[in-house]
Amino acid sequence: MYQEPVKITKKKKIEIIILLLILLWLILFILNYFRYTNGQPLFVSLHRVTEYEEGQIEEYISLGYIYRIYNLNSYNEEELVPIWVSKKQFTAKDELPKPLTDYEVPENIRRQDKYMGLLYYYSRSGQLLGTYKCLNSVRDCNKATSGYDEYNILNADPLKAHEEPPMLDMIHEKFAFIDDSKAQDTTYGNEDYQRTIYLYNFTLDEEEIIAQYADIKESTYDQ
Repeated sequence: MYQEPVKITKKKKIEIIILLLILLWLILFILNYFRYTNGQPLFVSLHRVTEYEEGQIEEYISLGYIYRIYNLNSYNEEELVPIWVSKKQFTAKDELPKPLTDYEVPENIRRQDKYMGLLYYYSRSGQLLGTYKCLNSVRDCNKATSGYDEYNILNADPLKAHEEPPMLDMIHEKFAFIDDSKAQDTTYGNEDYQRTIYLYNFTLDEEEIIAQYADIKESTYDQ
């Protein structure tokens, strides 16, 4: 006896289509997540760049989520977030902070890097080139060291290992990186810790903060 094939109802067809779309979306999301972890643009996405005075924010808008790259002087980060999460807001800084200049400079007989709360910069011949007084704390600023090494890369080679992060002292006996981070409850190396690094022209009578960074790291290049 002949039996007529069971017909797929319209409702069932819609359910199958929805299930396939969800499956395709899931596959696309997994692929895009791996691309995000490798710092690569997303598949099937709309690319948008927003310019700011301090840099730019790059966005790859896909199906329900956004991959954002913050390329700003004071903030560098990447995030993969739902499409309804707005960009982090940053106030454009028209001017960098002005260094303090009206203060007494005690004689630093031993020519220490830091003395009486001030940072000292000397030439090879021992001539005082300039000093720096903390802006964001009373006396906790320091000559900047290479940023937090989460993966201990600097100590990967036992012959070149560092017991402490290397200090970045002077550039052309005129410029220096200053760690002038504010006092915080979290410890350095914690993801919530906010580091403030200034590129400073310490030349006497020309003192000027040239740039500000969220972090800085020493890097070597072997040819």
